[in-house]
Amino acid sequence: MELPLLIGNAVFAIGAIMFWMKFAALKKSSAAEIIDLKQKLDEDLKEMDISANQMRETMTADAKKMETLQNEVLKVRKEKEDELKLRLEAEKQIALAIHKAEDIQKRMHDWKVAQEAAMKDSQDTIIKVGEDLYQKINASYQAESATSKQVFAKVTEYIKKASVVVPPAPAQTYSAPPTPPAPTQKAATAPAAAAPKAAETNSDLSKKLAADLIHSMKDSNHTEGEKYFVASNFDADKAKMFLCEVAFLQDSHFYIFDFKACSFLSDYSRAADKTAAAKIMTQKLDKYIAYLSNPKYRTAILKAAESKNIKFESGDIIVVTPSHTELEALETIGYLEKLEEIGAKVATFDELIDLTL
Repeated sequence: MELPLLIGNAVFAIGAIMFWMKFAALKKSSAAEIIDLKQKLDEDLKEMDISANQMRETMTADAKKMETLQNEVLKVRKEKEDELKLRLEAEKQIALAIHKAEDIQKRMHDWKVAQEAAMKDSQDTIIKVGEDLYQKINASYQAESATSKQVFAKVTEYIKKASVVVPPAPAQTYSAPPTPPAPTQKAATAPAAAAPKAAETNSDLSKKLAADLIHSMKDSNHTEGEKYFVASNFDADKAKMFLCEVAFLQDSHFYIFDFKACSFLSDYSRAADKTAAAKIMTQKLDKYIAYLSNPKYRTAILKAAESKNIKFESGDIIVVTPSHTELEALETIGYLEKLEEIGAKVATFDELIDLTL
């Protein structure tokens, strides 16, 4: 009975030892797997952290890009708004410029009408002065004739009383000077032309100085139509655009000589009442400067010159004065500076002669 019991105990002991060994082996393998799993879990956590960081960086970069795009959109929108404002302002300025141009054209038309009226008034004044001068000359002739008759009668009476025999001299018989004919409207300026230079008309002085300059340029062997130019050198349409009296080409400079100021400047120099004359002169100078400052004045003359294939680089407007006296008068009243401000130069007639020699 003891032997089977021993064998059973031995078998049980061996089974227990085998179970324990398997359990120990299983425990050891499970611990290794747990360590591996823990390492894998740590690695996965690290990878998740790295992925999270990368995702966070990507989202930050995308947010910055989005902000940059929004700023660019706002900038473009602002530029478009500024461009629209500039366009509206430009259209407003263009409309204003057109209005000013129309206003200037209207003022030029009004000035032209006033100039024509002034010229007509001047013509009427010249005719009236001629008639008055004729009446004064006629009255002077009649008074002289009456005085001569009285003197002759007194001499004859004295000779008779002195009983002096005087042989007849019919050829010496006194006859009154012939009465001058009444001036017609067309010839009413003839007495004024015989008067002193103070009665010389404005336009005659400007034309005379221009003609004298042309004569001087001819004497200097300058060719008309090549070196100097007048309105008659152009066809009918271009002659209307040639608003100055004479132009002169020297090297690459095209000089525009305007003699229109000679008239009222000369009137001021010869006037006895300088205060009243200065007032009249400044009014005319204001209109004259407005006339010269109009861009169409210079542009029209240069276009007329270009029609003759004239080669030049600059076109200078030169306002002509009869002498240094008028030039000093312009400087005294401050109009020399005003002429220079509109780009016009001022020169005396003698300086033009020297320039065109």
